[in-house]
Amino acid sequence: MKIRGFIFITLLMTLLSLSYSSETCQKLNNITAADLDSVPRDVPIEDLPDKFKCYCKCLLKDASDDDGKLDVELALKTLNYNNREKLEKCKNLYDHMETKSCNYAAFVFSCLHVD
Repeated sequence: MKIRGFIFITLLMTLLSLSYSSETCQKLNNITAADLDSVPRDVPIEDLPDKFKCYCKCLLKDASDDDGKLDVELALKTLNYNNREKLEKCKNLYDHMETKSCNYAAFVFSCLHVD
């Protein structure tokens, strides 16, 4: 299943609800709000520039275990996101992916913001 880049637009709606500062993650990944607004909507996540995917990784940092995988219990505590079922679904869908790159976090983040 290909998740499109337009999912990243939802970042703008959720930035303030995440425990790791969006501002900090923007600075760490050299991303501006204008960059987030201009994410291509028809590009699969795996084809997006790394800075967008790594921005997601940064945002999910406080909800990840030592291996960089989403930790449902940590996510429930640190993110303003209380849908355990959705967290578990997204974790199960993508936990087979490696976490050294930022792809895993981008796919998980996008999954959490799709109905």
